Amino acid sequence: MKEERISWTVEGQTLELQTLETQQQTLHIKELLIEQLLDKCIVPVDYNKRNNKDSIDRVNKIIERVEENKIIEPIVVLQDRRTKKIIRILDGSHRVRVYKRLGKKKILGKIIEVEMLTENQRRVLLVHK
Repeated sequence: MKEERISWTVEGQTLELQTLETQQQTLHIKELLIEQLLDKCIVPVDYNKRNNKDSIDRVNKIIERVEENKIIEPIVVLQDRRTKKIIRILDGSHRVRVYKRLGKKKILGKIIEVEMLTENQRRVLLVHK
């Protein structure tokens, strides 16, 4: 699959996922329950108007990889360290939907703790829709 750079921009400030992953000393990877992630999937307002074919193609490729038992990159989530609550999925909404569709109960996820972010990074990630 084509690697794309994931980023968010709010009020002229851009934050890249790669920056967050590099900045974290250790990204913990753990199994996450699909049911607890479904309401954290972000769907753009104009989802049905733009890139719908690209989105469908992406989902179909993920389904193929899962069915062929190929390694799937862990999703990336933002988590509150104190409550352990997942705040949002930063990367992997398609993978979560595919796993749900295929009846899977868990998915691997890299954890980025909101407390480890700078104030500006928090603002970008928590304001961005």
